[in-house]
Amino acid sequence: MTRIPLKTDAEVDDATRALFEGMVQRGSKVPDLYRLLANAPELLQAWTDLAWPLRNLGFAGRDLRELLIMRTAQLTGAKYEWAHHWSMAVAAGVSTEKLHALSDWRASEQFSETERAVLGFADEMIRDGHPSSAAFAPVRALFDDSAVIHIALTVAFYVCVARFAGALELDLEPGYDDVPPLPAVR
Repeated sequence: MTRIPLKTDAEVDDATRALFEGMVQRGSKVPDLYRLLANAPELLQAWTDLAWPLRNLGFAGRDLRELLIMRTAQLTGAKYEWAHHWSMAVAAGVSTEKLHALSDWRASEQFSETERAVLGFADEMIRDGHPSSAAFAPVRALFDDSAVIHIALTVAFYVCVARFAGALELDLEPGYDDVPPLPAVR
């Protein structure tokens, strides 16, 4: 059970209610992560102000961003993040075969040169906190300054998501039974 209660629609302030209603109008269910963050509405707003542009704008296609998010979920053991982003990754064009191969991406032929560069950078960023020059060089060769910022911030933000959800023991809400379980990292 989540360590802090989730806010219901009736318990949130007007700004949060408007944010939730906007999500529902766009066809999304309000995730429990946002209901948890609604306990600090100003931080929920700041969170969405950063999260949504990271997912929807930026350096490359949404598929590459979702692949980064899924790898981050995998390396941090974030079941909540993995389950929530599975359908987003597939909708963005990441094949389920690629998602199943993600734990062993270095040995898989599923991944492009660009994906390998970004995944290598992300792996070192998550595991070591400081990617080596060897991991940074291919990313730098492929992307401009703005894109490199997007890549690094996407990884860092989703590490934050994983740690936040883990610290407050955010349970996965019902409806994600069809998502494959978070695989072990190789």
